[in-house]
Amino acid sequence: MANEDPERTAPMYNIKAVARLTSVPADTLRRWESRYNIIVPERTESGYRLYSQRDVDTILWLKSKLDEGMSISRACDMLRHLGGDPGPSASSQPTPSAQVPQRLTPTRTPNELQSFDALRAALLDAFKAVDEAKAGAIVSDALSLYSIEEVCLHLLQPTLYDIGEGWLSGEVSVAVEHYSSAFVRARLENLFHSSPQNPQGTLAIVGCAPEELHEIGAMFMAVFMRRAGYRVVYLGQNVPIDSLISMVNALQPAVICISASRAETAASLYKLREFLDDMERRHGRSPLLAYGGQVFNRYPHITERLGGVYLGEDAQKALQKLGEHLGRRA
Repeated sequence: MANEDPERTAPMYNIKAVARLTSVPADTLRRWESRYNIIVPERTESGYRLYSQRDVDTILWLKSKLDEGMSISRACDMLRHLGGDPGPSASSQPTPSAQVPQRLTPTRTPNELQSFDALRAALLDAFKAVDEAKAGAIVSDALSLYSIEEVCLHLLQPTLYDIGEGWLSGEVSVAVEHYSSAFVRARLENLFHSSPQNPQGTLAIVGCAPEELHEIGAMFMAVFMRRAGYRVVYLGQNVPIDSLISMVNALQPAVICISASRAETAASLYKLREFLDDMERRHGRSPLLAYGGQVFNRYPHITERLGGVYLGEDAQKALQKLGEHLGRRA
């Protein structure tokens, strides 16, 4: 294998992409891995499987043997006798019972397929061109290769940041900035509602401070929390404090996550803090107050007065921090 093409062994497909491209269900791929140890994909730092083109060739070869009527154990034994690699052209050979699909040929190079830099550049161009079909295809491609969390953190969020920087420099119009934000907001809404709600999960209220209209940060957090098993009630932008307090009294959540980007909107949370302190005095317990937004970096005295937990600007790290604080309160 010393002369093997490094592009063929480069990890680039997640399990969802491999299942889609080979028509072998993800559960089957996991069983083949655990029972027969014939396909051993690499793992990302987050533990997600990444398959190479060689792995895809192997899966297609195994599938062709199953189509011929051979058992999976016998096919794996045969493959081991072949040295564990059916070769790059194996999947294009016809079989007596079926024509196996030809070797997968990505429309982009392997480096581009696993590069968020390339995906961000393409999505940025699509936003600037107001090309919804292209933008949608790019996000769909990314979701077939990476986890939802990775796509949010490394594609959607930084691309919106680049759009914002372009608006500040005059390279991007206000209309394009609004279009891009609306596109991402719609995608996050779909991801939130398509993620299963855990009826036994820790109850959390997520929303924006009064007068706060920038809700994308809160939406990222809501998506991450629901996918992590929280029972999330998402309230959206511009939530009046009195209304929020009424909901806290009714639902008794474990945590309230609030987003604010301006000093004026963050200052309105002092009333919520007073309510929670009074609730603690009267009942001996109150929900944890957690919050995020750039304003808390600029004005640290706000966090000192609010107490609670400042979540920062990375939803993945915020989720970890939130879990640690809730664990200490349990």
